[in-house]
Amino acid sequence: MLSARPNKRRVLVVGMDGASWKILYRLFEGGYMSYLKHLLSSRKMIKSILYSTLPPLTPPSWTSIATGVNPGKHGIFEFHKISKLDRGFLSRLATAIDIKYPRIHEILSFYKLKSIIINLPLSYPLDSHICNNCIIVADWMSPVIEIYPRKLNQKYIHYFKKHLTAYALGGSSKANLKRLVKKAEIFAEGVLSLLEESEWDFAFIVFSETDWSMHYNPEFVSGRKINAAAKVFDVIDKFIRRIHSQIDDLIIVSDHGFNTCPRATNIPYYFKRYGVASISFQEAEVRIKNMKIPLRIVKFLRRSKKLKAFLRRLLGSLVKEEAVSHMIGYEKAQAIMPGAGIIYTKPGYRGIVKEVLKRIPNIKAVFHGEDVYWGEANNEFPDLIVVPECDYAIGLKGDKPFIEEESTYHSMEGIFGLISDIIDESWVREKMNTWDIVPLIAGGIYGLPIPHDTDGYYPDGLKIKKYNYTSKWRIARRAKGILLPRG
Repeated sequence: MLSARPNKRRVLVVGMDGASWKILYRLFEGGYMSYLKHLLSSRKMIKSILYSTLPPLTPPSWTSIATGVNPGKHGIFEFHKISKLDRGFLSRLATAIDIKYPRIHEILSFYKLKSIIINLPLSYPLDSHICNNCIIVADWMSPVIEIYPRKLNQKYIHYFKKHLTAYALGGSSKANLKRLVKKAEIFAEGVLSLLEESEWDFAFIVFSETDWSMHYNPEFVSGRKINAAAKVFDVIDKFIRRIHSQIDDLIIVSDHGFNTCPRATNIPYYFKRYGVASISFQEAEVRIKNMKIPLRIVKFLRRSKKLKAFLRRLLGSLVKEEAVSHMIGYEKAQAIMPGAGIIYTKPGYRGIVKEVLKRIPNIKAVFHGEDVYWGEANNEFPDLIVVPECDYAIGLKGDKPFIEEESTYHSMEGIFGLISDIIDESWVREKMNTWDIVPLIAGGIYGLPIPHDTDGYYPDGLKIKKYNYTSKWRIARRAKGILLPRG
């Protein structure tokens, strides 16, 4: 099956983290993103709503986009990997090693297709990719920003070294927005240089500045005021305009959307009120190796955006590569919340915690992990998934019941856009899922077998072949000495 010959195409995937059609159309009306507006109005682009993973968090969503399967198969549910022990929980940052399913650039590498991957979440460590024909630039979550192969660092790393640092999340600040625009410009320049000076068949580029520009920026997200965040999107529009003539197929995607909510419900507050011993990662103490930063100091640093930014930089400089393997223990908690909507419980406590959640205001639904996910990673599923009334307006503070201010939160509706003269339009539905992208690229554009157990959609009428890439990929990982980390 791997003897199949792929269609010779140059395919570019442009990721705009957090973008939604609602926001993009407001930008079109305001005179921004003129090239993308032209592509849509001239009907050169097919568009759809791309529904995120549940909850709509960055790591699982981008991983589903890149693998073609739900989190239950690729094993990434949020930013951390959680292990449940008899005495409590262990947590560490998730990495590329934790992904249990091949991503699209690794699949294409089996056919000797060359890929360029830039800022795709969970790219670190770079050596863990089963991709002999790839150029990979580490994503913003990586403790070390570098390029693989490392011989390219000297020529290109200055474009990305300072860009991929998420320490300026204050989207409403004019200074921070100005900084994000500049970062996006430098990043786009580096991407163009790599694309124009390298040989490649497939490229996957993720712009994170769009997401960062909308956090804490409710005026922009609600549409009341178009501020400098629009200029971040304009940088991407100019990038697409410049590169479009050099490619055959263009795909535009986002991992989730954004919306505003008038207030957020602080679940930890109600856990305390109803007697559940819980901890959210916003309230957790920080340990680095054998050094413990007291909780009172961590809470003080988290009181302001600037201090939180300082804490991120401090931890990044101290931890570096050790961050991916460093474990943090939570021994007294009956439940932990590593992120909005994700809850892990001690054995025997899931039913108790679920009943408490049902008593909390503004909670629309509570699901068991197995109600949402399916696949081989079932022993790692979160115990409970919480769906609030207003998108993902979930607070993680325990000192008050609500955050009584309008804020921005992730929403389920992202974007999908396609320009291709080879794709059958039956591949694109009005509503798509994150795992629909890989079979479209592999089968629809390159004419290759699609992953044998993909969760993605493909048209019934077409003769689509399948192949077990996962088995071949696992063998290649073992041969390279890449094993899943313990815990």
